[in-house]
Amino acid sequence: MAFQNVTIAGTGVLGSQIAYQTALNGFNVIAYDRNPDTAKKRVSALKASYQNDLGLSEDEFNAGLSRLSFTADLAEAVKDADYVIEALPENLEIKEEFYKQLAKLAPAKTIFASNSSTMVPSQLVKFVDRPAKYLHMHFANKIWNASKFVLMNLTNYDESFVPTADDLTLADQWIVQKYNETVQSVTSNLDKFELGEAASSVYDFIWNTYCDWYIELAKPRLYSERDERDRRTVQYLLVTILRHMLELLHPFMPFVTEHIWQHLPHEGDSIVVTKWPEALKFDNLEGAARQMEVMMDAIKGIRNMRAEMNVPLGKKAEVIVAPQMKH
Repeated sequence: MAFQNVTIAGTGVLGSQIAYQTALNGFNVIAYDRNPDTAKKRVSALKASYQNDLGLSEDEFNAGLSRLSFTADLAEAVKDADYVIEALPENLEIKEEFYKQLAKLAPAKTIFASNSSTMVPSQLVKFVDRPAKYLHMHFANKIWNASKFVLMNLTNYDESFVPTADDLTLADQWIVQKYNETVQSVTSNLDKFELGEAASSVYDFIWNTYCDWYIELAKPRLYSERDERDRRTVQYLLVTILRHMLELLHPFMPFVTEHIWQHLPHEGDSIVVTKWPEALKFDNLEGAARQMEVMMDAIKGIRNMRAEMNVPLGKKAEVIVAPQMKH
């Protein structure tokens, strides 16, 4: 499909940049926002940064603006849309209501793409009555980029090193617990021939748990030279869990998983004949996983507030956390 008409839903700090950048690249863009006048001001405010950072002339900047229009009417925004990019605040209720309306209004040809860091396409499937074929189009790219990151950070990797329970941080304990749950879910559903449930389990883990959270949490430890054992621990978990996730995913995506698996540290000739993944055996994981999820909920809440108040991405804000006391 050749895309021509693109709708951007939500013009906060990120959405306004996506809208203008898309228009600058020659697409016809409609920005949907409940307050289109404010949205237009946000985009116009990008002028100085685009002129300074990209060297755009005033005429070039205005040429981008000429392909961009604004509306508060969702039906008007999507009536001819080939592609809709959602950049709404990270609030699942807001997103669910938006996608339900979008599914009723958008043409059958329209492809939906979410810019969410907290919602995965399998959740989107629940909100819209559309074929799922367009909702997973970036998954292989997600795996590929995650794998490149892991492979680029295997300096001094020791294949013989296996961490002990004492080596695991809270984030490590959480990812291992989530991995173990995924192995159990995929294996159980395949045994029952519930192929859709099995695929969804491994998909959600790779996208929303491993890529969006654990890799980000691992970066400071990979780049630090102060604690060699800690760096080896995070390397072990990144490699081991990625390799086993590829093995779980292999029945559904055979070619890309084989290719990446061959480049990771592994045993055997092929992913086809390797041993089926099993749980990693560490103690006291469940309590740590619950603690980690409380921290993640707090982070998501802060992100939501920043997005709703249009706080610039690079601006730091003081956060006060007041835990609820149970009596």
